Amino acid sequence: MKKLSLLIMLISISFMSAFSQGVGINGTGNAPDASSMLDVSSTNKGLLLPRMTTAERDAIASPANSLLIFNTTTRCFEAWDAPSSTWVAFGCIGCTVPTGVSASASPNPICAGSNLTLTGGATDATCWSWT
Repeated sequence: MKKLSLLIMLISISFMSAFSQGVGINGTGNAPDASSMLDVSSTNKGLLLPRMTTAERDAIASPANSLLIFNTTTRCFEAWDAPSSTWVAFGCIGCTVPTGVSASASPNPICAGSNLTLTGGATDATCWSWT
């Protein structure tokens, strides 16, 4: 009985330490960095985030704050910002980031039922979008 109890205790300890480690994905067999949950390293391959259309992205139920995707409709890397309940693009393929942005609305102030004109521009940008 003592041997069985000792065996169960040793197995339990080994499982606890196995689950407390990070995961390393590499071709060398190196252990992951102790400060990471996931350590991906390569000198000849990249990382692909989940790729989906805007409609597929919008069908994600209760996305976690900072969830990352690549939007194939907009060709942008996006992250979910839970406090504002919006997807935020932080880099787009085929676009340069503007060095300056301007926006205005007129008339300002505006009265209910009146027409509003929004005007905007970006300096040194090849594309941008309004939200």
